[in-house]
Amino acid sequence: MNTYTGQLTNVPTNAAVNQEVQTAPSQMSASDQATYEQELAAANNAPNSASTFETTSAYQDLTSQIQSAVEQANLWNVGNNPATIASQMAPFEQNNASTGGTTLDAILLSQTPAAAQTLQAAAASAANLQSYLNTEAGAADTALQNSIANDQATTQAATQAGDQYVSNLTTTLNNAVATAQAAALQGNDSILQDLQNNTLTPADQATLGITNDQLAGLETQLQLAETPQAVISQGAGQYEGNAPTQNINLLAYLNQQDPNAAITAANTATPQEYSDLAALGNMMGSEAPQNVPLQAANASQAGTAPTVLGINSFNTTGALDAAINAHTNDVAIEQAYLNSIQSGSDQNHALAAAQNVAKNQIEAGEVTSGLAGAATGAALAGTGTAAGVGVGGTIDSLAALGLEGAGPTAGIALIGAAVGILAATFIPGAAQWIGRNEGAIMDGFEDFGNDIASIFSRL
Repeated sequence: MNTYTGQLTNVPTNAAVNQEVQTAPSQMSASDQATYEQELAAANNAPNSASTFETTSAYQDLTSQIQSAVEQANLWNVGNNPATIASQMAPFEQNNASTGGTTLDAILLSQTPAAAQTLQAAAASAANLQSYLNTEAGAADTALQNSIANDQATTQAATQAGDQYVSNLTTTLNNAVATAQAAALQGNDSILQDLQNNTLTPADQATLGITNDQLAGLETQLQLAETPQAVISQGAGQYEGNAPTQNINLLAYLNQQDPNAAITAANTATPQEYSDLAALGNMMGSEAPQNVPLQAANASQAGTAPTVLGINSFNTTGALDAAINAHTNDVAIEQAYLNSIQSGSDQNHALAAAQNVAKNQIEAGEVTSGLAGAATGAALAGTGTAAGVGVGGTIDSLAALGLEGAGPTAGIALIGAAVGILAATFIPGAAQWIGRNEGAIMDGFEDFGNDIASIFSRL
């Protein structure tokens, strides 16, 4: 029985070692690592939870021995018959004992009642052995289940310690990446603000790789795009107006490192964190968490996250072309409108002439629908004729610009045109604002654009 219960493991949970696992696995001593591995293996090394002492060979051996003892004890209850006593004593006689000697021993024992009673009393206790064994077997079964539960709890606590380290590391790295990305973006705040305001400094110019000639040409075209230009109808010159102006956002032509690609957990992590995760994996083996924030193959990237995002390139040609197109196309829209008025067309036909220019610009990819609509509306409002038509009538006449069936594009063009009319009369600079913020307008008025286009398609 003692041999059986001595085989139960009962591996204790070591809270101090588990705490080390959660903080710095690679710094643990060899002894503590061995303790942790023993905790992890406890559940697997424990006996099968379905086993009992009664199913073991030890129990079977004891039961057999008890049965033999009981049978022997019953044989001693033979009274004082010398022949029977001699038969029971035979196994205990010496190998060379003579028949006379054994017979004499039996006669003497039968004539000594006290000695016979001693043997019988000793044999009587054998009858209680099976009951004792059954009682002890129940206690052994309880000890087994307790040991199994203990070992399972020990392994569970050890596994949770490893899982907790991975969870803590994931949170730490996520926070570190977010902080590093914000700091890297902030490092370029100055140049980003200058691009937003179209006020490049010599330092910006050097960073962006813009030559003096390129900068001079860009500044010239930006100024043209932002300055109103008078337009007179061709012919007698009876009609005149101002082409709308536009601000070109240079920030749209900057190619900067993507912070999500440039700064990651792999290059934000420290060498210590890579070492800790590797040590944990070695100790936990197949029980190690699978969803970990770092891969051993990326260990060489530790601590290499950039502190400032690199400026990959600036599309100087694209910015210059945008400024040139904005100015040229705005003048073309205004010119087409005024020429149509000059030739005797009514308001609607004049607007149609302007909108055809705008549509051609959109199809050529030179401007967007919002910019074209704003320019067309501003062209209309820039003439004396617009006052007679009125805003309501003008919007009706803009149905042709709606590009029936074009959905949100038509709606944005129409909104741009209407605001362009108001811009020239009441809100200087609103047409340019339409151009700079077309994306936001598209998001906010997409459904409205669809509805408007649908209405005009039925007119």
